[in-house]
Amino acid sequence: MNVEKIMELAEYIRTTPEPVKLFTWSRCIVGHAHLLWPETIQSCFKDGALADVLGITDAQREKLVYPDDAKAAYLGQMGHREASVAMLLKLADTGEVNWG
Repeated sequence: MNVEKIMELAEYIRTTPEPVKLFTWSRCIVGHAHLLWPETIQSCFKDGALADVLGITDAQREKLVYPDDAKAAYLGQMGHREASVAMLLKLADTGEVNWG
């Protein structure tokens, strides 16, 4: 796991003026990773590159990019920017993708 890259992405999402909106490809975590590292992550549709850059497994990437319905309800109660940053910080700290 590349903690430095995860933290870099969290800081980018926290400070960017770009809107953060999960479930919208250009504004989701992968979309912001593309804005941060355009030469590495070409498209949200190639989100396998995100796993490579962050040094996470495909299963972790899947949970990161596609929160389940229960987590989607939780995200509706919290700002997407704040939720994304909090989740990335948890990932860097624990190695687990946990949106709750």
